[in-house]
Amino acid sequence: MLDLIKLVENEKIDSSAGVGFDYVMNRFRGATPNVFSKRALQYLHNNQHVMPDVQKPLTAFGQFLGKSVDFIDKDFRVFTNLHDYDQFPSKICNTFLNRLFRNHLHLYDQQYLLSLPDSYKAAIEHAYKVYEEMPKKDKIDYMDFSFLDKGFPSCDSDDYEKLYVTYKHMYEELLTNFNMN
Repeated sequence: MLDLIKLVENEKIDSSAGVGFDYVMNRFRGATPNVFSKRALQYLHNNQHVMPDVQKPLTAFGQFLGKSVDFIDKDFRVFTNLHDYDQFPSKICNTFLNRLFRNHLHLYDQQYLLSLPDSYKAAIEHAYKVYEEMPKKDKIDYMDFSFLDKGFPSCDSDDYEKLYVTYKHMYEELLTNFNMN
């Protein structure tokens, strides 16, 4: 993130994102967190209509900034994060459901989805079921799928240091692959 922030500051960019590695997609992709200039955030504060309550409010805001002659929106090829690792199945279900409604199924490797843990496969199957039953879903709002989380291990604060080491190692391995491409 610090590398991305430095690029944003040096180039006087108003809106930017880097690249994350998405666990469920099993690939690198443009990803949050986004970095915004103070000027862009002040504009948003005074003009909240530029971030409507839609499927991807942050994307709508970024697109507004990108089309505006007053702001500069530029993403960078900087590896910033790991996405959707160790999430509750309810979160995976909501994420997948929202992507179905945005017609983003093509972003997933169907064979890889079959290799996910059973709790995530059940979450994805439930997302498909809800998608087939819902006529539309215009907002990103998450639905209550907490029943999918039964039996899923929660993280205790005693685990944070160990998890940090695990994910830092994973990030560093992925960074090597990222830099080679």
